[in-house]
Amino acid sequence: MQSRGVIFAALFVAIGGCVTRSHTMIASPASHSPTTQPILYHRTGGIAGTDDRIVIWPDRVVQVDGKLLPSATARLTKDRFKNLLTMFRGWRSLNDEYDADAADAYVITISYAGKSVTAMDLAPDLPEQFRRIFTEIEAIAAEAANTGSTPAPASP
Repeated sequence: MQSRGVIFAALFVAIGGCVTRSHTMIASPASHSPTTQPILYHRTGGIAGTDDRIVIWPDRVVQVDGKLLPSATARLTKDRFKNLLTMFRGWRSLNDEYDADAADAYVITISYAGKSVTAMDLAPDLPEQFRRIFTEIEAIAAEAANTGSTPAPASP
């Protein structure tokens, strides 16, 4: 799992960098504050063999695409976005990987502020912080799908 996780994380970061947006690309993500980078979520595996991606941009635009998650675009409220960012306090103290001996577990990678954490959702040592964050991001994606998948309004 160790080498698979490293390869997966590298692939995720490479794919995340290719997402098309009107934002200017950041040359060195680690040198910028966390709020100038998108939050990236990628879930694979499970019985259905899913491949879902969620990108939450600093301007609060949420883009969802995947096998289990319907494609959608929406905008978070300022309070919801602020709450999500608050959940990442202490993010750098998490391990890079949390593994489980489970064939049908989801593998979830979340990238924030230059740090990616890859975890199986059934990992016995999965930190509660990671579980809360992925649960919140999945709830945001579900709500984005329920808004009708319309383009997000322009920033005020």
